[in-house]
Amino acid sequence: MTRSEHTARGSWSTRLLDSPRWRMLAIALVMAAAITAVNFAYPTAKAGVSLLYTLPLALVAIRFGRTAGILAGIVVCGLIAAWLQIEDVQVGSIGYVTRAVTFLTLGLLLGVYAQRLRALTEAHRSLIESAPDAIVRAGTDGRIVLANQQAEELFGYSRGELLGKSVDALVPERFLDRHRSSRAAHAGNPRPRSFGVDQDLYGLRRDGSEIPVEINLAPTHLHGEVMVTAVIRDVTRRKIIEEELKRTSRFFRVSRDLVCTAGMDGHLRELGDMWEQVLGWSKSELRSRVILDLLHPDDRELAIREAEELAKGGAVSGYVCRMKTKAGTWRWLEWSAMGIVEEGIVYASARDVTDRKLAEAELALLGTVTETMAEGVAVVQASDHTIIYANRSLELMLGYEQGELNGRPSAVLNAPGERGPEDARSVVEALEQDGSWSGEVRNIKADGGVLWCRLAVSTFNHLEHGQVWVAVHSDITREKETEEDRERLLRELARSNDELEQFAYTASHDLSEPLRVISGFARLLERRAPPKQDEDAQRYTEAIITGTDRMQAMVDGLLEYARTGRAQLKRDPVDCGRVVQDAVTALRPLIAETHGEVVAGPLPTVPGEETLLGRLFQNLITNGLKYANGEHPRVEVYGEQLNGEWLFAVRDNGKGIDPDQGDKLFDLFRRGDVEKPGAGMGLAICKQVVEKHGGRIWVDPAPDGGAVFRFTLPASA
Repeated sequence: MTRSEHTARGSWSTRLLDSPRWRMLAIALVMAAAITAVNFAYPTAKAGVSLLYTLPLALVAIRFGRTAGILAGIVVCGLIAAWLQIEDVQVGSIGYVTRAVTFLTLGLLLGVYAQRLRALTEAHRSLIESAPDAIVRAGTDGRIVLANQQAEELFGYSRGELLGKSVDALVPERFLDRHRSSRAAHAGNPRPRSFGVDQDLYGLRRDGSEIPVEINLAPTHLHGEVMVTAVIRDVTRRKIIEEELKRTSRFFRVSRDLVCTAGMDGHLRELGDMWEQVLGWSKSELRSRVILDLLHPDDRELAIREAEELAKGGAVSGYVCRMKTKAGTWRWLEWSAMGIVEEGIVYASARDVTDRKLAEAELALLGTVTETMAEGVAVVQASDHTIIYANRSLELMLGYEQGELNGRPSAVLNAPGERGPEDARSVVEALEQDGSWSGEVRNIKADGGVLWCRLAVSTFNHLEHGQVWVAVHSDITREKETEEDRERLLRELARSNDELEQFAYTASHDLSEPLRVISGFARLLERRAPPKQDEDAQRYTEAIITGTDRMQAMVDGLLEYARTGRAQLKRDPVDCGRVVQDAVTALRPLIAETHGEVVAGPLPTVPGEETLLGRLFQNLITNGLKYANGEHPRVEVYGEQLNGEWLFAVRDNGKGIDPDQGDKLFDLFRRGDVEKPGAGMGLAICKQVVEKHGGRIWVDPAPDGGAVFRFTLPASA
């Protein structure tokens, strides 16, 4: 038997203590009988053989304790006394007493020692068995000599299977080489060591599965041999917790929410990185403060109630509060939390909902504005054209009860014949391409009446309904009615003007012939009158001729005015510089007669009718030459571009105008000076030409005397 095998079976004292009582008692009796027989068989041995009684005495005392040891000593003393009496062996009383005391003391001491040894053995065994970790003891050859119940449960072997088995059977194959070299090194230098703390170490179970372990080795010298006791701890749970902590740590770093743990006293412990990003406080600053101190004063009362619920192990979800940032502003946070009473920890996660709260406030404000605004607002789902919202203004505008339009198709608002399929498709295409559409539509009211609206539609993406159209209706019924009235009046005015122009053209044409006849006969009378004609007759004749000439001039002017109004306007490019030059050429006799001067600056090319524009410039230049205030009239013509149109000016150095009479100069038959020749049609024709081209004309006093006639013409057709 090897020493390890011997150790596995236990020391002689251990085996002796653990032997069955009946067996020990039988051995002791047999030994006592044998010694007694020897005493009687060899009386010559005298008292020396009696010392052998110490052996059964020791067996009884060791196995049964001090009381049994004392009783065994008494029995031995009785046997010796009987032997001495029968064999008539003479022993002094002192010798007998000495032997009796020796046997009794030996029984007592051995009994006490045995009891203490048994108690220590039981304590050692109980300590090993009650240990929370697996304990295995092996010799230098690696064979197991001791194993506790935890070792059985950890590795899946029975104790009988473990005892005598090599510890190599408990090590996964991939670790065997390292394990054997480590065991050899430890045998050469036995000292306490630990394995698996800073490295992964695994044990092999009977079923082939592996378990993470930590091992503490302690060398022990037993029976002259170094024994190694290994305390093996199953760290599976700790490994799981470590992995969970690693994942939690990673989660704390990458989570976009404000995750944390806190004590029941409200102090923050572990914090995610988002806390610094959202609130601006460092983690150390946050840990040094109670979370309640960071809350808005209006939110603290509810926060205290929620904290009380968490302290009882409850949960909180959807709690919203404001927390102060390092910059002094407030951020809205929505909390979810759970209190774990056993751990004294609250696990919490907060989400920054400031943008959502601001959006909700803006939506609430927008809802209030929408409900109180005068315009009607409808929200239509783009997928099926269903009205999902209509404000009160639209309902009142169209005569519907509150909520009556919701859920109805948007086509219910269209007046009959207002929007055909083609028109509807064009509107939808515009919304899809541009995201908006505007125009004027006729809506039908609940009572069948028609309502004109200016409609502006925009596209939005709604979280619940997807793409929606927001349509704003402005009631323009009165505007449309006014516009229709205006158009009707304009049509009547245009018809009246056409009739007036036709009448003026016809009247001027028809009046020309009688005037020529009257003028002709009057001149004939003047030529054939006798040399000594009556002065009154001569004066009457001159009056007739003067009146008919003026009447003829007015008729000619009216005819020209009518022709100008009836002329078809062309939009050809007209070089105004050349037109002014042609007008100056035509007016050379008048310029020479008045000793006047016409100066023209750079002039543009504009779209228009060249003949009409030539008449415009010629009339204005003629007006400036005729109404000169000195001997040398001067007329300046220039132009400049202003706000997308051309502004022309014809300036003279005449006697000027009365500002209050400026607009009346453009009336028919209006003459600035009754003493000057003319029918008063020139400026009226100028106004007609300018307005026919889409411009306007007016007159201003010149700063240094004279007048400036200004008019505008479009820069493009």
